[in-house]
Amino acid sequence: MLLLSFCQKRLLPLVVVLLVWGGHTAELKAQDLDSLEQELQRINNPREKTEALVKVAGQYLTINPSLSEQYANEAVQAAGSGYAEGRGKAYLLLGQLAKNKFQFDQTMAYYSQALSIFRQNDQRDMAARA
Repeated sequence: MLLLSFCQKRLLPLVVVLLVWGGHTAELKAQDLDSLEQELQRINNPREKTEALVKVAGQYLTINPSLSEQYANEAVQAAGSGYAEGRGKAYLLLGQLAKNKFQFDQTMAYYSQALSIFRQNDQRDMAARA
């Protein structure tokens, strides 16, 4: 009983700090997303727009998968044929989203597209992720 009371007194401040820090992290993430989404409205360069869309899609990956998918698809469109690496990154995200939904055929299709793009552009570090 004495040991339990001692542990509770020692762990309580740590638990409080972790809870406050976790809430603060979520607040910072929301602020980051808001600023990224505002930045998207100002970007005209296809390469920069693709990178921003991929970044926003990655941020939404776990908190709002359908919005993440929307941004990833926009990134594919923004990249077009002129920015293959960005298109490949977007396909990686779409693959992750499909995997999270247990759509394994679609997962493999997206990862294969990403891998093909990265191999064609000799981007071995990115190909390793696909």
